[in-house]
Amino acid sequence: MAKKISQLPVKTNLQANDIFVFVDDAFTDENETSYVTYDTLKTQLNQSMGVSETTSASWDQTTDTLTFLRSNGTTYTVQLTHDAFQFDSVRLTGGNAPANGSSLRWNNASIQASEALTTNPVQIRTATDHPFANGDLVNFTNFTNMFELNNSDFYIKTVNSTAFDLYTDSALTVQLNGLSFSGNATSGSMKIAGSNGYWSSSLTELSTLSDVNIDASKATGDILRWDGTYWNNANTDQILSSANLTDVGNVRTDNLSRGQQLRYNSQQYTITNAEKRSPARLTFLEDHNIKAYDQLSISGIVGMTQLNGMTVYAGVPDYTNRTIQLYVDPSLAVPVDSSLYSNYVSGGVVNGGTGMWTNKGFYESGEVIQTRAHILDGVIIEANTTPSFANNTGLQVAFTPKSSTSTVIFEYSGWLAVHHTANNGPTTNHVGFWLYDHTNSVYVDCNNASSANSAESTNGDTPHWNTQCMTVFGLNASPRFIYQNTSRATRTFGIAMNNSGAPTVDVVRRYAFGSSDTAHSIHGMNASKPTLTITEIAN
Repeated sequence: MAKKISQLPVKTNLQANDIFVFVDDAFTDENETSYVTYDTLKTQLNQSMGVSETTSASWDQTTDTLTFLRSNGTTYTVQLTHDAFQFDSVRLTGGNAPANGSSLRWNNASIQASEALTTNPVQIRTATDHPFANGDLVNFTNFTNMFELNNSDFYIKTVNSTAFDLYTDSALTVQLNGLSFSGNATSGSMKIAGSNGYWSSSLTELSTLSDVNIDASKATGDILRWDGTYWNNANTDQILSSANLTDVGNVRTDNLSRGQQLRYNSQQYTITNAEKRSPARLTFLEDHNIKAYDQLSISGIVGMTQLNGMTVYAGVPDYTNRTIQLYVDPSLAVPVDSSLYSNYVSGGVVNGGTGMWTNKGFYESGEVIQTRAHILDGVIIEANTTPSFANNTGLQVAFTPKSSTSTVIFEYSGWLAVHHTANNGPTTNHVGFWLYDHTNSVYVDCNNASSANSAESTNGDTPHWNTQCMTVFGLNASPRFIYQNTSRATRTFGIAMNNSGAPTVDVVRRYAFGSSDTAHSIHGMNASKPTLTITEIAN
């Protein structure tokens, strides 16, 4: 018996070539039975439905799937391919913060450190904003002096946009203690560990600027030079070829300043000592031009002959010093251990290459290495026989010698007057001047009056420089201090003053040096600020 359509079994899975049958009315004589295939039905349905608009969308984070709901109740999904949307290494903070119109740009450059401090924890500083965030694992290379950082990964805890501290654990609870590290570093490279770079925002392409003309030949190390109309990119060879220079050769400069000369140094250095230690350390007769990672050869040593013929690599805090440490490999990971070598007796030469033109560290005897001039603030120093540097902040100046074998002259000039603590001026008084090293809290050995002699700094009769003030109106004084310098370290210097003689050496006086509002009314004088000229002369 025939069945009604509603009684037929229903298929839930359709495929091509399936036939949909339409049965005619059984109460008429007309043949109304017909059929249509699945493919035809699908085509017709798609054409009649059209494209419905999307009313909502949701995202399944676990599967990276986007599900879109159409207004007709149907849905469609899109599954994201993770590799195509890899934005793990994105830095959009600090100096990388986006502005209106910014775009994401891939940056695979290393971040350069301007300073690394032997603190607990070790602190790294940068001259410009760094891209690192708390918890980043960062790889460190090419750090001079603080070799302990090289080829190692540490975690970051930011201090500010140009400084961060180092930790050894991702939770940032274990500080990297640098108190026993080799020394402060002034350069080094850093990159996100395990990453070839990071995405950062950039507002403007340099090449889009109207006065910049960068061609397709651009390469790492290019600089821009002005031709009168545009800034053009050029490499070192192009610039030197157009500069008409003659036989410049190898050049190594540091903090090159206007007016400085380049001098040729053969990079052959006389050894005066070789220490039994790890890493082995050599001392030279003169300042050297060797930098960290330079390849060296050694010959002619008497005694510690094990070093002769060795090819080694230099580890130094900074060139133009007199010592270097020796390493076996160019990455400075394996030190030369001379602990069991023979004792050094004499002689020896280090060959540092074929020579360099340099702007520092090599001067002829009697040559003026540098001159510095300073305008200071007037001060009033209160003292009895014992020299005092209290309240001398206005006279303090930081100075960095360029050689470790030089003579340095500090010459102050200014109006000098003396008055009592009751602010009335005596007519005669001996005044002593002393040069004081505030960095090391010692009096400087100068003017043949050794500050190591404790009696000289307490009895007041033998200052570094003294004079006699004969009138309440004061006088112009030019205390000069000359000392032998043996270090290139930066130190802060200032003047100490005291009552250095008759009429009564134990009386407390007030010594005015240079312009001071308080001193004006007491002495009836108006004076200029004091000045200081520092001259360094090669020995």
